[in-house]
Amino acid sequence: MVRPDKKAARKAKRAAKNIADQDIAQKESADLTDSAAEDLEAERGACDGEAAEEAFEENRRQDAEAKTQAKTQAKTQAKTQEEAIAKAESKEQKEEDKEEKGEDKKKAADKRAPVKRLAALRDDWSERFGHKPVMVMEAMEALHVHPDGFYVDGTLGGGGHSRAIAERLGPEGRLLSLDVDPGPLDFAGEWSKGDSRVSLARLNFKRLPDFLAEKALGPADGVLLDLGFSSAQLLAPERGFSFSFDGPLDMRLDPSSGLTAGAIVNDWPEEDLAGIFRRLGEERAARRLAAAIAREREAGPIETTAALAAIARKTLHRAGPPPRIHPATRMFMGLRLAVNGELDSLAAFLARARSCLKPGGRLAVISFHSLEDRLVKESFRGRAESGKPAPIPVWREWRRKVIKPSEAEVAANPRARSAKLRAAEAI
Repeated sequence: MVRPDKKAARKAKRAAKNIADQDIAQKESADLTDSAAEDLEAERGACDGEAAEEAFEENRRQDAEAKTQAKTQAKTQAKTQEEAIAKAESKEQKEEDKEEKGEDKKKAADKRAPVKRLAALRDDWSERFGHKPVMVMEAMEALHVHPDGFYVDGTLGGGGHSRAIAERLGPEGRLLSLDVDPGPLDFAGEWSKGDSRVSLARLNFKRLPDFLAEKALGPADGVLLDLGFSSAQLLAPERGFSFSFDGPLDMRLDPSSGLTAGAIVNDWPEEDLAGIFRRLGEERAARRLAAAIAREREAGPIETTAALAAIARKTLHRAGPPPRIHPATRMFMGLRLAVNGELDSLAAFLARARSCLKPGGRLAVISFHSLEDRLVKESFRGRAESGKPAPIPVWREWRRKVIKPSEAEVAANPRARSAKLRAAEAI
């Protein structure tokens, strides 16, 4: 049997515990909403001890999960909306860029129309003219063509190099192409028709410095010379360049000039003929050829290429296998250089070529004759005609070593085999 004082003590202890529990519940319910606090109070009134504590903790957990889930859903919705907006903006920007790009392409295509037309027809035009240009890519690399630059092709010919330059020019670029032969100029008038960037002039390149000054064209960014004659001229019997066809002894690059090969062969002294064959043609049997011509012309004038070639073949004939080149080759080359004064023109131009170019501008020369190449090399390396160094260097060589055509080009175009390219930059 429990004593009365112990019963009273236990009652007092339970009462104190209940009071403490009520105080805790009041403090915790203060953080909840009024309705939640009332629900919690009702639940706590229905429960006592450990059951009340468990119910309270479960409610707190569920409430926290609900809040976390709500926040997660809100973030997900916001992210989805941002992605949708970004996607829409990106699509709109792409459409705008596409429209702008389309307009830019159309403008660029309009500007490049003449250039593309030339590129597509370059090979066709060369075939029509009957001349395949030599070392086109090497020459373009040497010139380093700028889209807005001003360039001069001093030896138009079939126009292969001029068309290659024009292909690389932009709308603001300019090209001046020269030739002494009206045939190439007439032909160029066809392929350059409608292209305001291209100008043509019948002019010997040695007069280029004066022409640029007279026309106020200013110095150029690059000048190209492709010396010699074209295949079209060689294959025209009436021009008299080749011993492979019978034609008049003409050989003039400029049909309006007075001196012809026939005049030299029939009228010049034997000693002068020997000098031409030896110095310009580098022919070892120059005296024998000159003497043979002098004897033949006593019987009557030598009027055709076939007649002159027959004299060379008869004079230089020797037993054994046929020679590597035709006996008349060097004689014809010497006569051609003499008729057209090509070495004199080249020397005169090189002496003043620096005035035709801007600082940093380039001069590129393709030659087919050792004498021409020697003139160019000595000029670029700062030597005067005497071989002594010039007082003030005006050139910086683009490549120290001469550039020659590739084996593939020589195989496709055998006439390129003796070509040599040199280029220099104006200081």
